[in-house]
Amino acid sequence: MICDRIGTQKEGERRASNGRPALMRSEKLKKKHILILAGLSAVLILLVVFGALSLQHFSDKQKEIGQKQESLTQLQNEQELLQAENQILDEMEQQAKEQREREEEEARRKEEEEQAKATEGTEGSEKIAYLTFDDGVSVNTPELLDILRKYDVKATFFPNWHPELKEYYNLILAQGHVLGNHTATHDYRTIYASLDNFKKDVTWLSDNIQEQTGVRPTLFRFPGGTSNTVNFTYNDHDASLIPAAVDWITAEGYVYFDWNVDSGDASGRNYSAEQLTQRVLAQAENKDRIVILMHDNGVNHASIEAVPAIIEGLREQGFTFRVLTNDTEPVRFRPAE
Repeated sequence: MICDRIGTQKEGERRASNGRPALMRSEKLKKKHILILAGLSAVLILLVVFGALSLQHFSDKQKEIGQKQESLTQLQNEQELLQAENQILDEMEQQAKEQREREEEEARRKEEEEQAKATEGTEGSEKIAYLTFDDGVSVNTPELLDILRKYDVKATFFPNWHPELKEYYNLILAQGHVLGNHTATHDYRTIYASLDNFKKDVTWLSDNIQEQTGVRPTLFRFPGGTSNTVNFTYNDHDASLIPAAVDWITAEGYVYFDWNVDSGDASGRNYSAEQLTQRVLAQAENKDRIVILMHDNGVNHASIEAVPAIIEGLREQGFTFRVLTNDTEPVRFRPAE
C-alpha cells in the first residue's frame, strides 16, 4: 500500500514536472504579446501625438501665410493709394503751373498795354527802338553780331554765364554793344528761392564778366521779368522777394529794365522768323519808344533769322536804334502779388 502511494505520488510529480515547461512557455508568450501590444500602443500614441503636432504646425503655418498675404495685399493697396495720390498731386501741380503761366501772361499783356499807352507816339517825336537779347551768349552770337554790324545797329545784351564761350563777351563789347546782367544761372529754383541766393547769382555773373572783359555791368533784367509769378513756386509765394531784390539791385547801382514789345521767341510756341517779325512790328505801332525782348539762347535760330526784317521794318516805321544806358528811362512792370 505504502509502495503504491509512493508510486502514485512520484507519478504525479512526474506529470507535474512534465507540465511546467508548457506553462512557462505559455506565460512567456503572453508577456511577449503584452510587450508587443504595449509597443504598438506606444507607437500609435506617438503617431497620434505627432499627427496632432503636425496638424497644429500646419495650421500655424497656414495662419502665418495668411497673415503675410494679408500684409502683402495691404502693402500693395497702400502703394497703389500712394501712386494715385502722387498722380493727383502731379496733376494739381501741373494745373497750378499752367494757371500761373496764364496769369503771368495776362499780367504781362496788361503791363504792355499800359506801357503802350504811356509811349504812344506824337507827330514829330523821335522814335527810338532798343533791341535787347537775353540768355546769351550762345553759338548764335557771332552770327547775330554780324547781322547787327551789317545794319549798323547797336544792341543791349542781358546774358548769363557761359564760360565755354567767354570770348564772346569781349566780342560784344568790342563791337560797341552793351552787356547787362541777367543772373549767372537763370535757374528759377535757385535764384528765386531766397534773396541771398539772388544776390549771389547776380554778383557771380558781374564778377565773371568784369574779370573776363574788364567792364562791370550796371544794367539788369530779372529772369522772367519783374512781374513774373514763377518765383512763387520756389519761395512759398513770397511776394516780398522781388521788391526786396529791386531794392538791393538799385542799392548796388544797377538800373533794371523790362520791355514793352515781346517777340515771343521764348514763349515755347515755335514762331517762325516771319511770325516773330510780324509780332514785333505790330506791337511797335503807335509807340515812339520801344524796348524789344528777344533771345540769344542758341535754341531758336528763328530769333536770329528775324533780326534783319525787324530792323528794316522798324526803320520803315521811323525808328532809330540805340543801346540802353543808366540814363535811359526804364520800362518796368509791377511785381506780382
